[in-house]
Amino acid sequence: MLGAFQASSALRDELPSPWHEYIAKDVAKEALLRDDAVTSPSRFFDNFANKPQKKFNQSTRKFAQAARMPKASKSAGTDNTKRNGKKNEDKRGADEDYERVFQLAVNQEEQGERYQFGAKARRNYEQSIDSYRLSIDLLTKNPSERSPSDGFNSHFNLARVLVDFGNTFASARSECLKFVQRGIQEYQHAVGYAIRDSSQSDEIDARYNLGLGLSTSAEMLSAGAILEEGVNASSVDYHQMAIRVWKQAKEELSQAYQLQERLLAESQNLNSPGLTIPEDEMNQSMEDPVQPGNQLASPPQTTLVEELFVITPSVLIDTLMDICEVLLSIYTSEPESTSIELRQYIRQLQTINQLIVNSNSPEFSRQFEIDSWICNIELTMIEHTLSETIVDTSSLSKSD
Repeated sequence: MLGAFQASSALRDELPSPWHEYIAKDVAKEALLRDDAVTSPSRFFDNFANKPQKKFNQSTRKFAQAARMPKASKSAGTDNTKRNGKKNEDKRGADEDYERVFQLAVNQEEQGERYQFGAKARRNYEQSIDSYRLSIDLLTKNPSERSPSDGFNSHFNLARVLVDFGNTFASARSECLKFVQRGIQEYQHAVGYAIRDSSQSDEIDARYNLGLGLSTSAEMLSAGAILEEGVNASSVDYHQMAIRVWKQAKEELSQAYQLQERLLAESQNLNSPGLTIPEDEMNQSMEDPVQPGNQLASPPQTTLVEELFVITPSVLIDTLMDICEVLLSIYTSEPESTSIELRQYIRQLQTINQLIVNSNSPEFSRQFEIDSWICNIELTMIEHTLSETIVDTSSLSKSD
């Protein structure tokens, strides 16, 4: 474990500020996931330089979403469509059209990811955007005949591609902002479909990514990205606009966190002795649990295999850290109210860390140990950042 902190400290000296805090923390996390002690930070830096990081300097931060492969497209297959005649044939043809277009969009997106940069990547991403939009158009033609999960899949995937495309290929900050905002709109649609489908896991994904998208949009606005060409930037208070968007981001991330709490409390992991969360810490998350009867039946065929959705304490830690980062962005404008909220979320981080420490589950002891170390690192960093922000804000107030 000591090697992780040695690596983190060594790397901080190699990297220019303010990148070092985020990269060094991730190096420490990676080291904690290994059994051997780390002595050479450069061995890890090569890996981190070639994969997307979750946190970046605010002025250059790319939007990052929770790791998630394109989801499977599900066929509705309800009994009332299993009839002979032209209507049934038309329905089957529409299903096949949607499945084919959605699969094409997924393949094009994966090709874009494979090429990463350049003309081929750009062309595949553009084609993927067009195909996802076409799949949405096909859904709107027969909305009552399709499962809400199909709408979620198409809107969620389109949102992801729009944001990735903007971050990779936009030639200016304002152009990137436009793509991020289009992605935000698609994530909002995805939230609606997840609620209709009574899928808490999908709602978590959509709200979490929506929150990150809003936060990224706020950072761009705060850094001077212009919403519309031809508008005099001096005539618009982009800082206040950014504050409002950050508050929206905080609300979405907070709702995602509450859903994560609920799923973690209901998961089998919490049936182990010593791993329980007090009811008053759960925000009444045990109310209205998801009943098996509310779940959609598994379709007979899917075009892709859906990933298993698992909530662990580390997931809650990550979401709480994202919320704290958003609150720190708001702090300079509203220090008193923001400070209270920050302290509340820090206490929640401490509660989760204590929950991990008290766990006696042999099956998850290694993972919980890792989570505890990560939580301690992040708690230390957020406390340090908050202290620096308070000092900076006080200095500005005195100078005024």
